[in-house]
Amino acid sequence: MPIPGPISTNAVEPRNILEIVNALHRGGLGASFAFGTAARPFSGKQCLVYVVTFPDETTWSIRVPVHSAHAGRDAVCGSVEHEVFILRSLELGGFPWSPKLVAYDATFQNLIRFPYIISSWVPGVPLKWDDDTPARREDRDKIISQVARVIVDLAEVSQAPDRKIGRVLKVQAPNIDLRSCFLQRALVAEVFKAPEEPTTTLISHEDLDPSNIIVDSEFNVKGIIDWGSARALPAQLAIALPRFLAIEMWSLSKEENDGAVSSRSLSRARQISLSLSDPNVDWKRLLFESVFSKGTHIWMAKRSWLLGGVERSSCDWSHGLERLVEMQLGSHVKSFLRLIDLKDAQYQRCLSVMKPKKLWKKIPAYCTLADLPDDVLLLILASLDSARDLSALALSCHRLNHLVATEGWRVFVRSRFPSLAVPIPSSGSVGWRNLAESLTWQSRCWDKRALQFNALLPRPGPGREHQRRREAPFQPVIDAHYDPETQQEIVVWGAGENIVARYRDRKVGDQAAKTSWYRSDGKDHGFTAGYDDVRAISIVKDHHKSGQAILAGRDNGELALLSAEPDRFGQRLTQFRPAPAIEQDSTNGSPGRSRTQDRQETINSLDVLYNGSQSLIAAATKTSVMVYQLPEDDASEAAPLATLDLRRKVFESKSTQLCHAKWMGQGGVVALALKGCKDPLRYLSISPSGEWTQHAAFTNVDIEKQFNIGYGNICPSSLQPVQPHAGSKGGTNLLLSAWRDGTCRLQDLRTASPFDAVYQDNVDPWADMETLMTYGMERFIGGGMNGAAIKIFDFRWTKDYYHTTGLPCMDRVPFSQPPQPFLKAPQVDGSAGRARCNHLLGLPCRWHDLSRHIYYRPNASFFLTKALPHRYSSSGIWSLAKPSDISPNFYIGITGGIIEASLEPFGDEKPSRTMDNDDLNSVFNGLHISNGAVSSATTEYTSVSSPESARPSEYAGYDARPLGASMMETGDGYAFRQNDRAIRFPYLWQPRARGEKANSCDPLMSHHRLDSQYQFPEDYLPEV
Repeated sequence: MPIPGPISTNAVEPRNILEIVNALHRGGLGASFAFGTAARPFSGKQCLVYVVTFPDETTWSIRVPVHSAHAGRDAVCGSVEHEVFILRSLELGGFPWSPKLVAYDATFQNLIRFPYIISSWVPGVPLKWDDDTPARREDRDKIISQVARVIVDLAEVSQAPDRKIGRVLKVQAPNIDLRSCFLQRALVAEVFKAPEEPTTTLISHEDLDPSNIIVDSEFNVKGIIDWGSARALPAQLAIALPRFLAIEMWSLSKEENDGAVSSRSLSRARQISLSLSDPNVDWKRLLFESVFSKGTHIWMAKRSWLLGGVERSSCDWSHGLERLVEMQLGSHVKSFLRLIDLKDAQYQRCLSVMKPKKLWKKIPAYCTLADLPDDVLLLILASLDSARDLSALALSCHRLNHLVATEGWRVFVRSRFPSLAVPIPSSGSVGWRNLAESLTWQSRCWDKRALQFNALLPRPGPGREHQRRREAPFQPVIDAHYDPETQQEIVVWGAGENIVARYRDRKVGDQAAKTSWYRSDGKDHGFTAGYDDVRAISIVKDHHKSGQAILAGRDNGELALLSAEPDRFGQRLTQFRPAPAIEQDSTNGSPGRSRTQDRQETINSLDVLYNGSQSLIAAATKTSVMVYQLPEDDASEAAPLATLDLRRKVFESKSTQLCHAKWMGQGGVVALALKGCKDPLRYLSISPSGEWTQHAAFTNVDIEKQFNIGYGNICPSSLQPVQPHAGSKGGTNLLLSAWRDGTCRLQDLRTASPFDAVYQDNVDPWADMETLMTYGMERFIGGGMNGAAIKIFDFRWTKDYYHTTGLPCMDRVPFSQPPQPFLKAPQVDGSAGRARCNHLLGLPCRWHDLSRHIYYRPNASFFLTKALPHRYSSSGIWSLAKPSDISPNFYIGITGGIIEASLEPFGDEKPSRTMDNDDLNSVFNGLHISNGAVSSATTEYTSVSSPESARPSEYAGYDARPLGASMMETGDGYAFRQNDRAIRFPYLWQPRARGEKANSCDPLMSHHRLDSQYQFPEDYLPEV
């Protein structure tokens, strides 16, 4: 992978800033720079500040921390994230003095190639404060009063965590160990409070000088800016006037001078103030700063922790050190902290800042881990590698049990699965613990290739006429959605001119699971097979007025919003029509005559963007992209907000066609897949006013050389935006796409990115993938026209969760031996011979060390063609859909039918899946399949009397049958130059009947790389 280069501080282009803010503003108006900041931005201590204004008088500031570039990329990104956290905390607390956060990007992978923060602009000018300004005493007192009010308001709404401990846990402060951090907290607790008093930690601005206080012409404080230095302080330090105002409390009172200020007396007062607040003199302040600042921490350590005016004590500090650590950490955490190389002499010198006789009298005899603050405990919980460890910690005491139940499982899910879109649980039956259990279980099934397949195929009808009509089976387009609040899953697909849907309500409490089927027959609405087939379909996630709804685009150009409610399934709610176009009619040589064209072309693709208060539809035809707003009421017709005709600006010839369009993030960028042109992958930048520009996707020369690729033809239906972090704002520029040379390419559309990579099946490198589906940055799935086969790829990024962490240690390599045509086996010198993990030294055992390596986690392909009936022998895969990132199943659209793939270990004693008995109905009570727990689902069919509604029939004319899939491991997944050479064909595991016993009953079955159906007794033989 390419290594990011040095930070460029002069690459901020004002036009790129305008493009970003125009995409964010929802008023449909274009922005312009204010105060001349396009040419000369304001320069703060850490940032360049650009100001943009809109015609509706909205004004934003864009802060780019270019002056912090010398600190490195991680430090710059961390400072932006910290300031965003502070601004959000203040806004949630109702603090009126801080700017309101609009958007941010804490990475270098954006249009301006630098992190930035966009916030509301605070009108006014920075306060000017010196001996003579403001001149009137009333104005000076007014400023003091308002700043005091700001500090009190800040204290009322704020609380903040300890960031330095978080950096140490993430190994971002290598010069400081964790034990010293806790020791410093213990010292502060004894300096600032008695042990029986609660600790109060508040947010302090820490850079509240006049330049960061914005006032108007009458000295009214309008706001406080530049929160990058804000941090948590004890109340004794947080609730205090800033230095430049503190001297006013000692200076002349109103009675001493009537507006006239003595510069001489103020200078003396300032000298006294600065000397008393100097950290070299104020040892309490310095001690506290060392808790939060690694620089102060290291500075004190280099000076033997000695402060002016404090003498060393000759008492025995060794005993006192152990008691202090025991007080703050407890015996359980002491063993955890000793994995770091400690230098006790350093801590003994540290304690010389304290008065020993006063200190030890205040220390209680014994304290435990539960006495730590919640913010520190949550940082520890976030560093745990497995749910087993979190559960064990919760059993240690009531407080930890409560903390784990209320916050711990949420922290675990967010930290172990950061790239998955995990919804916030809203149902009483499903909580964060259920999500953690489900996601860890699913991760194990994915890694062990534990998948089972169930085909949903149209039931053959009687008569030769019906058979002839089905000689050309439909090409399904499919979509699925899971609602965590109602515990309902919907899967809908276009079957020729018909639309079929299955509703599955999960078991919740005493409510039984239920499955319902519906079909909207096209002939009932005047549609004919072939000409009016469904080409694109999408489930509308939240249609407020009419309940659930479906978007359907057809070959004949019709785009309609259809009801998905059971009592009126398939009923048309809104017809989307383009604005009538006037085209010149030159057929009879009369240039003055014209004709109206209002028929839409074939809908090739649909994509819905859910962005705050509005939902936007991007409908792609052969020549244009039409942007519609999804109506919230039952409007009979809707016209497009914008029609982007590509024939003039984009198309290179008459043979060029648009095949697919996909939203990228927040609505400002649309990715395009074209055919018949030189650059088949492009993107459009759309402003709120509807103006747009087109760009060819960035070509990374280093990636071309590394993977030996060119840019030929793209697989048009394969565009998949990839979000590196599920919670990040501002969208993404990363796109995964499949190409006709058999590669799948992850690339940043605008610039070179460290994420850029090229993936390929190492066994069958030339097999195209027509459709792709991603699960965050963990894995993606592809399928194509070379038979009913799906390919599972690992993105090859370091994962945050490995299911092998919870298994016992071993001194052997993972088994069985994986087929890797090009990747070499990892070196095992460091962990060879280590049978157990050494947690104190942070050294894993041999098996745990190697089981995380990509060499022992190869990609896999599942072949389904032989298991299908003979009439499906030539089936290919046209579409893929998943209900959600947390669902243990997904759907495959094959020629003439649908296949449901479910994560399920082989050999579970469960009945075969039928239409009435579906394992997944029972498993979503805990969001995963629980061993041995089977609950029958009730299948419901409701007759519909409305003539325009669907006609539900038994299973909507479909039959279900289990499929046995053959599985082959296909290498590490990167494209290689040598991929055209002959390689040894990997072993092909043949499907086995459900309920059949595994090949092996070895006690080490759980350590095997693969599911039990792929295990053989010889796999467990000792290493030679």
